[in-house]
Amino acid sequence: MTGTTSPITTAYLNLSPDIRARAEEIAGNNRPVTWPEVLLLVGTAMTASRWMPIETVRRNKSVIFCCWWKHQPDTPFIAEGYLDWDGVTWRLQNGEPWPADRTAPTHWQPLPAPPATEREAME
Repeated sequence: MTGTTSPITTAYLNLSPDIRARAEEIAGNNRPVTWPEVLLLVGTAMTASRWMPIETVRRNKSVIFCCWWKHQPDTPFIAEGYLDWDGVTWRLQNGEPWPADRTAPTHWQPLPAPPATEREAME
């Protein structure tokens, strides 16, 4: 008997290792899963890559992508920054104060995980 792999398994195995690891982390030990559980897993994964209102930002000095609008409502500006421990002061990633000519961020998104190796970064 020859071994065959389903198209779903093949597609999964073709994902990058970091994506597979994150999917397995989100899914946990949910086997077998019901349709609502599948939807919950997909929704959880999608939430991690969406812009969220600034009111939900973590107040632990984690560097994030910050988004705000200045003068043009259809042109967002994006920078790496964080909310300082005081919960009020915004700073750029390097610790410098948030530039006075920028309004405070309105949305945020976590930074992606860095590549584990140089080789992975080149793929």
